[in-house]
Amino acid sequence: MHPLGADGAVGMPSHGWLATATGAHAIATDPSNRFAFVPHIARLNDNVLEPPKENPGPNVIMQFRFDAQAGRLTPNSPFRVEQTERLGPRHYCFHPSQDVVYFSNEQGCSVTGYRLDRATGALSAVQTITSLPSGFTARNTCSQIHLTPSGRYLYVGNRGHNSIAGFAVDTSGRLTAAGHASTEPVPSAFCLDPAGHFVFAAGSASGRLASYRINGETGALTPLTTYAVGQRPQAVLATHLGD
Repeated sequence: MHPLGADGAVGMPSHGWLATATGAHAIATDPSNRFAFVPHIARLNDNVLEPPKENPGPNVIMQFRFDAQAGRLTPNSPFRVEQTERLGPRHYCFHPSQDVVYFSNEQGCSVTGYRLDRATGALSAVQTITSLPSGFTARNTCSQIHLTPSGRYLYVGNRGHNSIAGFAVDTSGRLTAAGHASTEPVPSAFCLDPAGHFVFAAGSASGRLASYRINGETGALTPLTTYAVGQRPQAVLATHLGD
């Protein structure tokens, strides 16, 4: 962790390295800025364009406490959220008003919703739902996960099925499948614009960026335009630049 100066400059690390495990894929703090989580996938080097290799990963979520004043992470108790199946948690996002965190599961091809205990920072799984349509059995892994600012719709990337899976979110935070939008091959990265009106998905196998409009009433994605963006795009960020 590095402190940021008033001018945005990155300072020296606030303390030394903190070990995770091989296969760590994301970290962020919760809305209270007191807790952080590090998901680890269940199979290492899992390239969907190749046959699966039996290279097991940790398949765990590590839980940390965060001291924003000191800039320090310390292991929470319990430290590890073990997975009952070979899910491979990869990325996650927080519900804007419910105490719920959603994780995309790389190997499980699914989304798991966890209840977040605001007092202790501990996660407990409450729902796992597939990201794939019924009957699809070909090779697939999940990538990133994003939620609209309203908290009404959630999306996750399918690499192999090459789609963005959509879910409706009810008032308790539970998910219902809401269809799929075909996208560029191997969507390893995608994002929503800050207002939650559009989706932008990068095809790491095609070198193209696909754009979609979000239907505010149903969450369905309407394809707009695709753009050539270069070989193997791996991250997408949309920002509002003003009028």
